[in-house]
Order: sequence, then structure tokens, then C-alpha cells
Amino acid sequence: MGRKVIIAGNWKMNKDAAAGKELVESLKPLVADLTDAEVVVCPPFTTLNAVVAAAAGSNIKVGAQNVHWAESGAFTGEISAEMLVSSGVEYVIIGHSERRQYFGETDATVNARMKELSRPDLKSLSALAKLWKNAKAIRLLMLSAVRSVKVWQISVLLIWPM
Repeated sequence: MGRKVIIAGNWKMNKDAAAGKELVESLKPLVADLTDAEVVVCPPFTTLNAVVAAAAGSNIKVGAQNVHWAESGAFTGEISAEMLVSSGVEYVIIGHSERRQYFGETDATVNARMKELSRPDLKSLSALAKLWKNAKAIRLLMLSAVRSVKVWQISVLLIWPM
């Protein structure tokens, strides 16, 4: 089985629900005939419902920008995997360098999030490379992040140049 090409756009903290819906509507005809890649948009949490509705019936998939490792609890501002699934989300970005830089995300918290995503209804977009400068460091980080987690079949590793 060959590797599947995934084109994912992280909207970061941009676009409200109306602008997100408009962007998806403009993307639909541009990617309608795309069969050799999967298109994923990752809007902010507050726009997920509108974007999922706009993407319905198209080949555009929707991803979230983060997920908490707990199913529920007193975690103000966080979102669970079940909440994302019930919103129609299929992908989740975890381990993004901005989460590490600004919010203190660590290998341990990325690992906890990855364990929560070891479920068939969500796929992780695991951003593992921006902070590391060589292939050996990337391999060590990947091994550390997924130790004892069998999620390779549902995880996409995102590696980009420095």
C-alpha cells in the first residue's frame, strides 16, 4: 500500500464561522476532481460546526487544531476527542511547534494526546519536525512520542524543512 498524500491547511487563529464557510465553498470546486490526495482544513474550534457543514458532500475533510487527552473533566478551554467526533471532525493536529513554544507542550503531553487518538474515528496530524534540526533527532522524538502507542496506522507524521 502506497503512502496517501494529504494536503492540510492549518488556519491557526484566523477566520470566523462565516469566513470559514466562505473559504470552504471557494475550495470545493478547486479540489472536486482531486483523487490522488486528501484535502484537510483545520479551522479554529469556534468554526468547526460551520466548516463541517460547508464541507459536507465534498472531498474536503475537517481537522481540529488540538485535543485534550482526557475524555471529560475540569479542563477549561480544552476539547475532547468525543466532542470533536460528534462535531464531524476526522483529523486532529497534535504536537505543533506553536503549542510547544507558547503553551509549554512537551513530549509527554503530545504522547498523552496521541494515546487519546488511538481510536479509529480520528486521525492525528502529528507535527514533529519544526523544532528539530536533524533526522536523528526527529527519529528519536517520533519514537519517544509514540512509545507504547500503536497508532501508526491512523497517524500522519508532518515533517517540513527548517
